[in-house]
Amino acid sequence: IKFYGYLDKEIKKEFNTYIDLIKNAKLFINPTKKGGTFITTLEVMSYYTPIMIFPYDEFKEVFPDYETLGIFLESENEENIAKKMELILKNNDLWIEKSKNCRKAVEGLAWDNFTERLLDLLK
Repeated sequence: IKFYGYLDKEIKKEFNTYIDLIKNAKLFINPTKKGGTFITTLEVMSYYTPIMIFPYDEFKEVFPDYETLGIFLESENEENIAKKMELILKNNDLWIEKSKNCRKAVEGLAWDNFTERLLDLLK
């Protein structure tokens, strides 16, 4: 495990590191009870990466079937997090299912689709 700290996407080298990380990640884990990384969560989902987060309200509103997208945390207990990581990383069929569901869930959220929907609403 390597910790990179904050990567500034405005700096090309850091942006490339960020993209490489999310493209190659087996699992995205955000063990904070507050959202705060919604865009990052969507980005990793677009690369077929299952997620492990607390199911905060905003996320559940956008993805009512959120349980199909990853493993969700109930506590910040390290043992609990480790068991859930092990569950998805050792079960390839589960990992593949969650990966495909993540990608499918965010396909409609691409900027082109979003602007089309926004323009339709404004008509």
